[in-house]
Amino acid sequence: MKNSFTQWILGLGLIAYAIGCLVLVFALSLNPLSGKIDDDILTSNTLLPDLTLINQPMERVQLFIDIMKPLVEQKNELLTTTRERLLLIKQQIDQQQELGFVDREQLDRLREDFSVSVEDFPSDKQAVEVLLSRVDIIPPAMVIAQAAIESGWGTSLFAQEGNNLFGEWCFKKGCGIVPTRRAASATHEVRKFDSIEDSINSYYRNINTNNAYRNLRDLLPSYATVRKHLQEMPWLQVWENIVVAGTFISPKCAP
Repeated sequence: MKNSFTQWILGLGLIAYAIGCLVLVFALSLNPLSGKIDDDILTSNTLLPDLTLINQPMERVQLFIDIMKPLVEQKNELLTTTRERLLLIKQQIDQQQELGFVDREQLDRLREDFSVSVEDFPSDKQAVEVLLSRVDIIPPAMVIAQAAIESGWGTSLFAQEGNNLFGEWCFKKGCGIVPTRRAASATHEVRKFDSIEDSINSYYRNINTNNAYRNLRDLLPSYATVRKHLQEMPWLQVWENIVVAGTFISPKCAP
């Protein structure tokens, strides 16, 4: 009798264990512990061709735009996806819901990538507000126009030898190319990148996180109101309008 009771308890326990496992599997399928963490980093590896070999200016300009435009658009698409995820996280925080494992990992990743430290912004609510001013797209025409000005449509020494399209500086010896006209007391170099994508990633990080461009970031949300108009304009016309408007900035102050 005692053995039967023990077997009955053991059997009941095994059934309960099996049911618990099924419930856990179902729960994880709805909110997995390991899910997709959105990443806005361009990971392809495009090298700049030797644009100095193209003698026709308009042909060189068009090729430069053809190279840059899809990469900048892809970067903005990645940032848009990440921003949408961040808005969902904000909604959970506003509703005082506890963040799941994946959303917590996402928020921690964004803190690190966009320089929003726990020391400066201890609460999730503070962090998200700051991140929303940083995790955002940059008008493609502005990115391409600045790259064209800084790199001479991709023909400068720094563009050709270092894939540096935005004239970004660095301050660690050996981090880049030493300008021939650098003052004797100066220590900066023009940063070298492994690919065009790396240069674009760094430019976006610089604009979206450096305090020198905080006023610019405050202005960028208004870009949404003119985005459709910009997309409908020929690229060279967009570039010309931006040049005339004098909206260029110089990303020399790389973090």
